[in-house]
Amino acid sequence: MTRTVFLPLKREPAILFGLTMADLLWVMAGGTLDLVAWRAFHASRDALIIAIALISAASLTMALARMDGTSLPEWLWRALNFWLRPRLYLP
Repeated sequence: MTRTVFLPLKREPAILFGLTMADLLWVMAGGTLDLVAWRAFHASRDALIIAIALISAASLTMALARMDGTSLPEWLWRALNFWLRPRLYLP
């Protein structure tokens, strides 16, 4: 009888094109916002194209940007925690 012992992963597995599930969520959220903008804005086609390009660029940046192997949203979360944490000044 053989038993399989599952070990916790040291990093998230790549699902599609080297992107993890968290990265793919940023791409899907950007695509969803693009579709909502496409359906909602009818006033100016140029403004719509610029808005869709900005949304797509932001979502791809959040998904693909990595610094020292850590994703950009994780770095932003760490920076926000650092800036909002109360400081302790000793006399």
